[in-house]
Amino acid sequence: MDAYPEQFLAHNLPLIILSGLDGDHAQSTQDVEGSSYPLIGETGPRINDESPPVATPTAKELLQCFLKADARGAPWNGKTGERGQTPSIGFRIKGTGRHYVLPPRKAFAPPSSPHTSADTTSPSSSQSLVLHSPISPLSPGSPVFPDGVMNPIWLEKHQELVPAVFASFYTLTADPNTDSLHDNQLKNQINNIKKAFTASTYKTRFVVVLLSETSVMQGSEIDERIANIRRATGLDPKNSLFFLPPDTSSVELKAFVSSFLTTLQPVCVEYYRDLSKHSRRKRNRSTIPPPTAPPTSGTSKILAGPGWNVRYEFKLGVFAEFRQEMDAACRNFESAYDALLSQEVFESISSWSPRWNEARTLADVIAIRTVRCLLWNQQTSLAVRKWREHRLRIQDLVDRRGLGSQGYGWAAWEARWAKIMAELIFKTDINALQADDTSRLDEARSLTVYLGPEKSIPLGERIHPWEHIHHPGYWLALSSSHVRARRILAEAIAEEDRAPPGQSPASRVASRANAYDTYMSPEPHVESPLPGHQGTDHLKLAENAIGNEYMHAERWGHALKVLWPLWQNMSWRREGWWALVEDVGLAVRECAMQTNDAMAMVYAQWELTSNITASFGFKGIGSHVGEQLGSQLVVRSNARHDSPPVKFSHIRITFNGSLKDIVLQHSESLASTSAKSDAVEHLVALKETRDPAAVRNSGSYAADSTSFLQGDADLDFSSGDRKTFAFSTIPREAGDAHISSVIFLLENELFTCDYILNLDEEEYVLGTPRAVEDRSNKMSGRNHSSTVKILPKPPKVQLRLSDGKKQFHTDEQASVELEIFNEEEEAVEASLEARVIGHSEDLPPVEWIGSEPRTDPKLEDTERPSTSSSSKSLREFKIGHLESSTTSKRSFTFPTASEPTDYVLEVKILYFLVSDLETPVSKTLTVDLQTIHPFEASYDFSPRFHPDPWPSFFIAQDESVSLDEDTAEAAAQGIAQNWCLTATVESFATESITIESFDLMLLGVNGGVRCITSPNDEDLTLPLDINTHEVQSQRFQLEVRKIALEDRRSSSLDFALDIKWRRSSQSSNQQPSNKTQLLIQRLLIPSGEPRILAIATPSPTNHPVIHLDYALENPSMHLLTFNLSMEASEEFAFSGPKLGSLQLVPLSRHTVRFNIFPLRGKTPRSEETKENERDGSEKIVVMRKQDRHNWIQPQLRVVDRYYNRTLRVTAASEGMEMDKGGILIWVGDR
Repeated sequence: MDAYPEQFLAHNLPLIILSGLDGDHAQSTQDVEGSSYPLIGETGPRINDESPPVATPTAKELLQCFLKADARGAPWNGKTGERGQTPSIGFRIKGTGRHYVLPPRKAFAPPSSPHTSADTTSPSSSQSLVLHSPISPLSPGSPVFPDGVMNPIWLEKHQELVPAVFASFYTLTADPNTDSLHDNQLKNQINNIKKAFTASTYKTRFVVVLLSETSVMQGSEIDERIANIRRATGLDPKNSLFFLPPDTSSVELKAFVSSFLTTLQPVCVEYYRDLSKHSRRKRNRSTIPPPTAPPTSGTSKILAGPGWNVRYEFKLGVFAEFRQEMDAACRNFESAYDALLSQEVFESISSWSPRWNEARTLADVIAIRTVRCLLWNQQTSLAVRKWREHRLRIQDLVDRRGLGSQGYGWAAWEARWAKIMAELIFKTDINALQADDTSRLDEARSLTVYLGPEKSIPLGERIHPWEHIHHPGYWLALSSSHVRARRILAEAIAEEDRAPPGQSPASRVASRANAYDTYMSPEPHVESPLPGHQGTDHLKLAENAIGNEYMHAERWGHALKVLWPLWQNMSWRREGWWALVEDVGLAVRECAMQTNDAMAMVYAQWELTSNITASFGFKGIGSHVGEQLGSQLVVRSNARHDSPPVKFSHIRITFNGSLKDIVLQHSESLASTSAKSDAVEHLVALKETRDPAAVRNSGSYAADSTSFLQGDADLDFSSGDRKTFAFSTIPREAGDAHISSVIFLLENELFTCDYILNLDEEEYVLGTPRAVEDRSNKMSGRNHSSTVKILPKPPKVQLRLSDGKKQFHTDEQASVELEIFNEEEEAVEASLEARVIGHSEDLPPVEWIGSEPRTDPKLEDTERPSTSSSSKSLREFKIGHLESSTTSKRSFTFPTASEPTDYVLEVKILYFLVSDLETPVSKTLTVDLQTIHPFEASYDFSPRFHPDPWPSFFIAQDESVSLDEDTAEAAAQGIAQNWCLTATVESFATESITIESFDLMLLGVNGGVRCITSPNDEDLTLPLDINTHEVQSQRFQLEVRKIALEDRRSSSLDFALDIKWRRSSQSSNQQPSNKTQLLIQRLLIPSGEPRILAIATPSPTNHPVIHLDYALENPSMHLLTFNLSMEASEEFAFSGPKLGSLQLVPLSRHTVRFNIFPLRGKTPRSEETKENERDGSEKIVVMRKQDRHNWIQPQLRVVDRYYNRTLRVTAASEGMEMDKGGILIWVGDR
């Protein structure tokens, strides 16, 4: 197809231009000078972008990904994509700089037109002309003006110049100082480019891709900036604006390119569909537009209506190809073909004029495109019919109106036409007519030479044999026959016609022009030159028969130079064309004899006479490490009956995988005693050796420093011999293994020859496939006996957790005990490895109990299970010698995290049988572990009365007090307060635990205070045992004092409760105690508001009298007045002021005492519970005391006279509670 313009036959793909990506394969500027399109450099619309190119590494890699997605080299078919995906149209992708030039829409007005005045630039003169495209038949200066039909420049316009999509790439800066300026410049550039495309009247889709320097996650304003750019430019976010984040991996870039092209596919299809509609409207009009100027030279006619129909149908077919709608394209091309060869177009052109040759070229091109569309749609028989129909119609035209089909020109065209069919089949990639490198024996034997008719042909319609699609070799052979006919016809040219024009009379030159068909072929003096002149080399034209042509010319050296690479690498062996293989072998041998090439002679003669084939098979589809693996090698001699015996010194079998090579060495003693029957199986005993001299003189295939298996056998083969060698091996490594090659080493006094059969490449030798069918082989019964899967040795040493414990607690030194039981039939040498896998990046180390760690190099070579970066491996710990049917226990510990976490514990045992210390066996135990909190706690924070007197402003202080909280030695001279923190702890442990201590840890102080803590539970005896869900309370006394008296700020305290504990089943000597820290929510200490504290103490002398003191505190700087009133009750009698008024000066407190005599108690809230929420979700229920008549509820009402606000009374001593009604005093058991 190289004889035709490239644009005429190129595969039409939507063009995408990538602007602004700086890379090795991107053009910095468009090659306008190299374009053949008229006026493109003078008047073509220009797309100018002043933005700098994107030159980041990501941009360069992105450009490479786009260029790799270019489909110009893809097969010409519509097969399904990878993994069953829906096939998408391919794209032609080109990278360019920031400046691009589009083809001009209109041509210049002709300067000599009679319709123009002397001043051709005046508006009146330009308006009087009808301007058309520079490549239109209506424009003077066009290659097809005035009556041409089509030129390849039009195809170049849509294939290389006018894109369906123009994509500009920009950097989205991350600099906050210049991002606004950069975005405004970017908006202006995008709007300017859109205006340029609008002014050019091309319908190209403009697309913008933003390569950001900051991801959306890192910069929250990125989304807003992109939305702002989209609104200002009017770009469609679905298919016109794309965003690529930074630090994108190669896989993500490929995915972005795939998504980008998939998104733009419907855009491109719609673009070419609009072009088809435009051409269809032009075709349907009834008039022909007037030309810019009438023709003035040559014929005076312009292109007629039928010619315009050919032009428009051809355009419609091309646009359908761009959309890959091959059915529609085929219909348009057939319409264009019929109209072109009609009486109105082709028959009206002068014979053998330039327009005749142009029309004939266009007919060839349309026929080729039609055949390609039919092959695309798998209509193979129709494609052959179309190929043959075109050949017959052109032959008829040449015979009727041309110079006939008996010259070398017609033979040259037929050779070219047959070769084009072969190239179309190759490019269409019809699998049934090809055999790849992985073809198996049965596939090669049944290789398809031709295909049957497709389903679209009606059933019963007669199909001639030559109408079937054949193997490309058929068409190449047909082309070679025409090349030979061309050479014969060229040699028959008269000697006077072979003289160059300068050496012939003018009359002879004129008569010669009308005597020979030179369509796409040279003149007679070039086709068959006189001696001493250069001309056509017919040998180079017959590519597949060039060797025979050289032999015909007795140029033996050139023939051997061509045939030797063909003999070495020819695919006919793989495809089963044995007759062709034999022809090439005979030709190589003949050339080698004529040139005295001994090496080529030996190789060719070996394949023709001493044919050795081999097959290899394993017994079974799989085996285990350390077990016997049986296998067979079958060698057969297919030499001629009169050939002498062949004696090999060695046969080496090589494997890919985990098996060692096998070397068979010839033994004369075995040769004299071995049986000659084909049914006899020769058992070969193998032994391991490391001696490199065992297979000496075998070149690069000699044994290396690694060990191999060696055995003795009879390697003497006569014609027709078939010997079966059986042997067994013991695999030492797990993995897949398959036969690689069988190497035959032939040694004698004259030469040494290595004969290699690459069995893994499924190659064949002359006459017989290399894989011999062994009817006596007892191992047959599966298709791929040359491959075996070596499984690891099944471990029989059992691993399990002794106690089965899979749940632990946070902040615990978890202890795991393993039990190892040896179920092997013999003793083993074993070692252990443990690892903990979790989500945290900081996992604790694992420590074995009662053993010292050591490093074993064998363990480092074994395959370790894949883990995340958050796993920690343990060095090997040796168990040592473990007898059969015995048990050993090992324990290890690891500290758990402070938060509940799920772990995966992997314990691996690696052992060796004492009888086989070279084969490692391993087993892995995987256990899911869970950690939970051992405790949950709720807290009650209540005030207590501080007995110390308050400081006063009326007493002078000697020293100034600093407000610095970090000054540890500073004396606190502010108001002191007592508080009680009660921690109620519930056990969530799975078993009984022992609490050894409760400690309240002060984590932080805010607000200028000093705090002193002390436990306040004298009855609590530690250590103590608690069971699951058992509750235990612990109280702590807090003394809080302001550093400065004048400090009115509120204060806060941060505490944590530390619980020291251990499992009750373990003594303190077996395992150290664990410590769990529970954080307490921040405690607020008000210091500027007045408060009332109620303190109840039993009278030491008058039982059951209770002294009830109300402490009214005024820590503010205001004078406060309170009204007091005590309500009477049937529950008690009291003495004290029933009504009264009290004034408190700033920074003072006053105590009002009532003596209470209980009459009867009450149940404050019968069957009532109190729910305290902690951590937002968990609830601890604390039961109230429910004894009747043990509580009384005094009601002292205190009202601030100024604000008229009732103050709340707070219980501040032991034996008191609070509810909605106020304070409660316990009067039972007093």
